[in-house]
Amino acid sequence: MTSIRQAAVAALLIAGYGPLPGCTPPSGPRTTNPPAVAAKPLPDLTPADLRKRLAAPKPPLLLDVREAGERDVAKISPSEHIPLGDLQARLKELDTKVEIVVYCASGRRSAHAVQILRDAGFTRVRNLAGGMSAWEAGQ
Repeated sequence: MTSIRQAAVAALLIAGYGPLPGCTPPSGPRTTNPPAVAAKPLPDLTPADLRKRLAAPKPPLLLDVREAGERDVAKISPSEHIPLGDLQARLKELDTKVEIVVYCASGRRSAHAVQILRDAGFTRVRNLAGGMSAWEAGQ
């Protein structure tokens, strides 16, 4: 039986963290080997970077993970809306192959959404640094 510690070490290795000092990699028939080269997360986009990307011939898909009431006040158009709490259940609505920029009010929920998407196999996903606050401030 795998201990919680062994499972945690395995999860960290799969996520690309390692080697872990003082931790022996798990072994056995249920061991999952980490990828040879873990994909590095893409850096956050600044609002200025996003404005340039939106003007490009193939702009990214914008994903708003705020609640409906927040979106009613202000939004970046065009954008898709999937509240963070619904994201896991609605992953199939998104294409893993397209570039996605996720935003929220400040960048914290969208950073969490980026991690959910990355864990689900999305590789071209980025966070809007500072969220709508930074976007509206023109930063």
